[in-house]
Amino acid sequence: MEFKEIVREVKDAINIVDLISSYHIQVQQSGKYYKALCPFHGEKTPSFYIYPEKKHYHCFGCGATGDAIKFVQEYEKITFIEALKELAGRYSVAIPSLSDRTNPLKQIYTETFEAVAKHYHRALLDHPTAMKYLEERGYGIAEAQQFQIGYCDLRFPIKTFHLWTKGIGGETENEQHWKEWGLLNQDGSSRFYRRIMFPIRDRYGACIGFSGRLLELVENTSAAADKKESSFEAPKYINSPQTPFFNKSRILYLEHLARKPIQDFGFAIVVEGFFDAIRLHASGISNTVAAMGTAFSSEHFRALEKLTKQFLFIFDNDEAGKKAAERAFFSLPAEIRAMGCFLSGAKDPDEYLLRIGKDHFIREMASAKPLEEYLIDLLKNRYEITRVAGQDEYLRASLPILGKVKEIGNLPSYEKIVGLVAGTLGIERQKVASWYEQHLAKKTAVNVETRGLDLPKTVKEVGEGWDSSSVNVKPKQTREENPAEEQILAIYLERSSFRKEIEAFVLEHTAYLDENFRSFFDKTRKEFEPDDATNHLNEFFSKEFLHRVFRFMNRPFFIKDEPERISKALGDCFGIIQSRQKVSQMKTLERRIQDTTDPEEKNRLMKQSVELIGASKKKKGTDLKGGFSDGGRNRGR
Repeated sequence: MEFKEIVREVKDAINIVDLISSYHIQVQQSGKYYKALCPFHGEKTPSFYIYPEKKHYHCFGCGATGDAIKFVQEYEKITFIEALKELAGRYSVAIPSLSDRTNPLKQIYTETFEAVAKHYHRALLDHPTAMKYLEERGYGIAEAQQFQIGYCDLRFPIKTFHLWTKGIGGETENEQHWKEWGLLNQDGSSRFYRRIMFPIRDRYGACIGFSGRLLELVENTSAAADKKESSFEAPKYINSPQTPFFNKSRILYLEHLARKPIQDFGFAIVVEGFFDAIRLHASGISNTVAAMGTAFSSEHFRALEKLTKQFLFIFDNDEAGKKAAERAFFSLPAEIRAMGCFLSGAKDPDEYLLRIGKDHFIREMASAKPLEEYLIDLLKNRYEITRVAGQDEYLRASLPILGKVKEIGNLPSYEKIVGLVAGTLGIERQKVASWYEQHLAKKTAVNVETRGLDLPKTVKEVGEGWDSSSVNVKPKQTREENPAEEQILAIYLERSSFRKEIEAFVLEHTAYLDENFRSFFDKTRKEFEPDDATNHLNEFFSKEFLHRVFRFMNRPFFIKDEPERISKALGDCFGIIQSRQKVSQMKTLERRIQDTTDPEEKNRLMKQSVELIGASKKKKGTDLKGGFSDGGRNRGR
């Protein structure tokens, strides 16, 4: 299958209204079109229009324009190929080699986990002990429903699973799949018996696994075996095992809810526990994710780096939190910046928000500082820097931290820490800097590129100053209105039956067209298909120009698709451009008449000028702006 055919098949499978709605964007029907608050800029009145028939969108506020693939590209901050792969998987377009999401088994997998998650959630709501546990932690039915928290009360659930998954996969192979995917143990018992269940979802919200927390309120039972199974000797948390579709080193809890807020706020908040993440989301701090009980790795950073390069870690105030900070820091990829916050007065964010409150929590976050600075401070307490031996140990222990800062290209932070270390030791700064340079050169050869980035110290500065975008947007020059080109472009984009006629006209009259308009059609002819043209509009036209194009598309006669009136409007546009041609020809004749000294040549040129004026008068001029407002109804009256 050719690449163009792949793109076309994926686009044909997409309902762009449903796609955009799936990103938690409230869409309202407005006649033949749909509108919403634009996801690409802040606004209070909807200016984001979706055109379901042509499967594209346009925002009259910020100028965002494109089709379904472009939307996913811009919203997710991923490449065209990545967006194509994801959409192919989401809409079950079976395209070999594009993505494992097109694997039919992946669909069975996610449908199975969705069905089980749904029934675990119902079981929680009907289970007094499980609900009591949540209530004692400060959670009610609202939070349980919002995050689909569940409870596994089935010890041997095979028969029940068959009822829950009826119509999904085949009965024989399902049982083997359930064991491979960690829903069952090999003896047919439940892996998650008597555990609070957290459904783990991928970035699109599909359930791909579970994490089960041991229920601490043990039910009364006369069976010693049951008591033993419910004892606290069992692991507090159990996750789904590694599968082709579930890799806990790459998954972030609540990422599907946090992606848009991360873009909006410009940074991601990372916490250690599921309940921490839930508490922050429930408190309105929705740019929050949590790792799956593992250290935050470089793969976790990569999962979000298209959205932001700024991270704020909130660590538990204990030794485990300190170790987590160290692991996170040494996992930093190049150009990623991370700050750390260690709460005082509570063991974790969940407890802090419940007991102390959101206002104090925000102030704690405002005290966050770069992870490298925090780790340097920790070293001061670890070594006796009042002794020469302690100073030497402190300096050597700081070397890996400085090496990592230099490796990721954060030179301002590097310079700052050199100064901090020099101040702590009471040694001349230049001497400390030379020592680091000498030993880092021995340890590893690191090519350092100056980034010119400094890390702000407060959440307020994070929100205002951090660069959260990886997209370089070039400002468009505002050009004067060219109604003919605007309306020809609208017809070209929306009415394929007129395209050949328009293309032929553009080729013939290219010298008399707007420069950007001419460049757009030249590029369309040589490099991309007309149906893909919407994705390239912002490369050629100003925001104001495109607004007028899409407003023309909203005219009643255009929406109703009345070919005669559209044809008449197109003819009027052609007439305007032909008039430009005649005006240009007349000016050329005038210059030649003025320049020539040959009487016969001058008479000949004057005769041509008179003929050209006469031809122009035969075709009545048209006021494009006034005449087009009614779709051509009053033309010729």
